[in-house]
Amino acid sequence: MCPDLDSLKVSRYLISANDRVSRTSWIVYCLMTNALARIDRVEFDFLCRFKRSGNWPELPASTIAHFYKLGMLIDQNLDELAVLKAKNRRMRFRNDKFRLMVNPSLNCNLRCQYCYQEKEPSGTLAPHTEMLLKYLEGLAGSHSVVELSYYGGEALLHLDWMQRFYDSASKIFARTESKLKMNNSIVTNGYLLTRNKAEQLRDLGVEHVQVTLDGPPRIHDMLRPTLDGKPTFSRILSNVEDVCDLLSVTVRVNVSKQNSNDLVELLDILVDRKLRNRINIYLGPTEATTRASACFSRDCLEMAEFANLVPSFYRAALQRGFLLDWSPSPKSAFCMADCVDSSIVGPDLGLWKCPHHLGVGELKIGQLGRDPLPQEDALHFRFISWDPFASRRCMECDLLPVCMGGCPDYAVRAVGQPRCEHWKTNLTEVLPWIGLEQECALDVMPQRFGCE
Repeated sequence: MCPDLDSLKVSRYLISANDRVSRTSWIVYCLMTNALARIDRVEFDFLCRFKRSGNWPELPASTIAHFYKLGMLIDQNLDELAVLKAKNRRMRFRNDKFRLMVNPSLNCNLRCQYCYQEKEPSGTLAPHTEMLLKYLEGLAGSHSVVELSYYGGEALLHLDWMQRFYDSASKIFARTESKLKMNNSIVTNGYLLTRNKAEQLRDLGVEHVQVTLDGPPRIHDMLRPTLDGKPTFSRILSNVEDVCDLLSVTVRVNVSKQNSNDLVELLDILVDRKLRNRINIYLGPTEATTRASACFSRDCLEMAEFANLVPSFYRAALQRGFLLDWSPSPKSAFCMADCVDSSIVGPDLGLWKCPHHLGVGELKIGQLGRDPLPQEDALHFRFISWDPFASRRCMECDLLPVCMGGCPDYAVRAVGQPRCEHWKTNLTEVLPWIGLEQECALDVMPQRFGCE
C-alpha cells in the first residue's frame, strides 16, 4: 500500500536521461533499489517538481504507487544515507559467513604484458592440503556458511586438485552444522577451457566462467601470448564456442592504449562466429597496481579516458545484439578486501586481503600455522577500518549506492583516498542504452544487491 503523497519524498539517488529511442520519454534509474523505468514527460516533470519543491501535478494513484514500489518515492522520514551505512556495516562485519579464496598456485600458462601478479612463491598448495583443510575445519566451527572460490595464476592448471580438495572439504562440513558453499563463478584465461574441463567445472558447482579477449588476434596475441610466445586468440575463441552451451561465459576486454581503437573489430569477429547472443561481454581498465605490472603503466588509460570509451562500446555491442550484464547495481560493500571475515590463501599458505596483493610478501596479512593471527595484522586493520562514510566526497556523491567508496586498495594503500568509478562521469550517457537493453517499463523492478 502506498502512503499519502504528503508523507513521501523523492529519493536522492535518482539518475535520469532522455530516451534515445522515443525522444519523448525518459529513462530513470534508482541506485538504491536498482529499479529502471521508462517514463513519459508528465511523470518526469512530476519527479522533478516534487523533488525541488514538494509540489506535484495530478497523477493516477497507480503511477504514484509504482514510483513508491520502485523506490523512487520514499517515506519522508527515511534517511537513505543511514540505510546505506547500515547495509555496509552489516556486510563488512557480519560473522556468520566467511569468504575464502584459494589459489592453488601462481603459475600460469600465459605471459600477459600487464600481469599484476608476482610469481613467488612458485610452488603449489598440494603439499599443504591437510593444513588448509584444518583451517577450513576451524572456520566451520565458527561460521554458519563458508563460501569457497578458486583463483590463480591459472586455476585450470590445477582442476583435479581443486575437485579433490572440495570433496575433502565437503566431508568435513558434512560432520558440522555449517554449510560449505562453492562460488559458482571462476576466472580463467580460457586457453585450457576444453569441453571436458567445462564439464568438470559444472560438476564442481561452477556455472559461470570469465575469460579474456583483448581485441582482434593481432592485438590479443601480442598482449597475451603463451609462455613461449605463441598466439592464444584462436584457441581461446574456439574454446568459448565449445563450452558456451554448458557454462555461462563472459568475455572481459582489458582496455589500454594498445587496444582502445580496436574494440569494435573484436565485436565483429564475435558476430562472425555467431556468439553475439550466446555470451556476455564487458570492458575493464588495465591498471598497473603492483611492481610486476609497473612496466605497463605508460600504456594504461586514465580512468577518465576509459570512461569516455564506455558509451560508444555499449552502443556498438547492443547494436550487434550482444548480451551485456554490465550496468551498475547496488553494493553493500565494494569487495571482499574490506570485509572482516574474508581471506585469500596463497600457494605457501600465506594470507592476503586483495587478489592484487598475491605474491607480494610485505602485503601478507598472515601465514597459516604461524602467529600472529590475520586479525592482528596492521594492514588487515587498515582495510577493515576504511570507511567511505568518513569521506565527504563519498557522502555527497549520488553514486554512493553503486560504488561504496570504490576500490579499497586505492583508498587504503595505493593512493590514500577514494577513487571514483567510471560510472561517475558516463552513467547518464550510458543510461539510455541500458534502458534499451532492458526494454524497461514502469513495472519492471529488478532487485539485485551486490556482495550479498
